Amino acid sequence: MKHITLIITGSIAAPKALLLAKKLKKTSLVTIICTKSAWYFLENKDFPYYSKMFEKDLYRKDDMINHTNLALKTDLIVVYPATMSFISKAALAIADSLALATFLASPAPKILFPAMNHYMYHNEGFQKQKKALALQQNITIIDPDPGMLACKMLGDGRVKEPDIALAIISNLLTPSPNLTNKKVLINYGRTRSYLDPIRFITNNSSGKMGQTLVNAFLKANAQVIAVVGDLDFETIIQPNLTIIKANTNEKMLKAMNDHFNDAEIVLCVGALNDYQLSTVCQTKIAKNNNPTLNLTLIGNIDILSSLGKKKTHQILIGFTVQDKKDLNLGSKKMQQKNCDSICINDIKVMGDNATEIQFYFKTKMYHLNGSKTQVSTQIVTIIAQN
Repeated sequence: MKHITLIITGSIAAPKALLLAKKLKKTSLVTIICTKSAWYFLENKDFPYYSKMFEKDLYRKDDMINHTNLALKTDLIVVYPATMSFISKAALAIADSLALATFLASPAPKILFPAMNHYMYHNEGFQKQKKALALQQNITIIDPDPGMLACKMLGDGRVKEPDIALAIISNLLTPSPNLTNKKVLINYGRTRSYLDPIRFITNNSSGKMGQTLVNAFLKANAQVIAVVGDLDFETIIQPNLTIIKANTNEKMLKAMNDHFNDAEIVLCVGALNDYQLSTVCQTKIAKNNNPTLNLTLIGNIDILSSLGKKKTHQILIGFTVQDKKDLNLGSKKMQQKNCDSICINDIKVMGDNATEIQFYFKTKMYHLNGSKTQVSTQIVTIIAQN
C-alpha cells in the first residue's frame, strides 16, 4: 500500500481536501498535514493531522522531529489545495512551517493543485515562482480550472475537483514503462488558416489528448519536444520538456522537420486545418467594402504524410478524428501516410476528458477507452513494449 502525505493549505477550498483524503484512504495510507491557516477553513476538525514542527507523533509516544520522519516515509506528497504563499515559499526553499519543511525535505514525487484568485494566479511574480518550482525534478503542478471563484468573479483559480484530482494522483502512482533517454517529438493543439492579418479559420480541438500523452511520456522518463498550436489551457513546465509554439500548419511542419532526424518516437496529434485560403489578403478585409465574402479553400499541408516520406528509424504515429467507424480505415491510412500506427477517435470526444480510441499499431488493433490520461498511459505502454 502506498503512503501519501496530504498537505492542506489555507485556501477556502480546503474542505475539499477532506473529501479527497476520504477517497485516497480507500487504496492508500494517508497522513495529513494542515497549515495553521488551513485549520481555520475546516469546519470538521475531528481527524488526525500534523501541524507543528515539534510535537508528539500521532502514532508514537516519544517526541520527534516530524518533518524528517514524515518526509522520508512517504511515497507521494499531495498539496491540495496549494496557495500562492505555499507555492512561492516552496520555490524559494523557505521552510518556515511543518508543511513546507516536509515538502522540501522529501525526495518523493510531489504534486500540487493550486487554488486562488484569478489575478493572484496570473500575478507575474507568482508565475515566476510557479515555473521555477515546476522545473524541479519530481514536481508536478496541475493548473486550476476556470469558473466562478469564491470571490464572486469568473476566472482561473478553481482547484481541481476531488474526483479529478484522485484520477490524476492514481495515474501518478501507476507504474510506467521505462523510456529513459528516448527522444519523443509530438505536435498537438489546433492550427489557424488566415484570411487576413487578424482573421482565421480553425477548429474546436482542445489539445487535451496531446497534453496527456506528453505527461505519460514524461512519466516514463522520455525526453520530449512538443510543437504546440492553440490550446484551451496553459502548457506545463517540466525539466525534460521543450515547448515550441507553432499555430499554423507551415510553422508546425518546419518545427517538426527541424527535430525529426533526432527523434525516435514521433506523434502527430495536432488538429491541423485540412484547408487553407487560396489567397490570403495582406490587409484587413473591410466589411463596408465587402458585405458578402466568397472564399476559395484549397488543401493544406499534411504533416503526417510529409514526415512519412522521410521516415527512417522513427516510430511514426498519427491521430485522426472520424464521425463514423470504419475498421479498414486504420490500415488504409497507415499505408497512405507510411506510418507505424494510427489512432482513430470519435469526433464526439473533442474537448472532453474521456475518449475512446481504435489504436492500430503495426499489425495489431487495440480498443482503448477511459479518461484521456488513462488512454495516454496505455498508448505509451504499448509503444514501449514495441
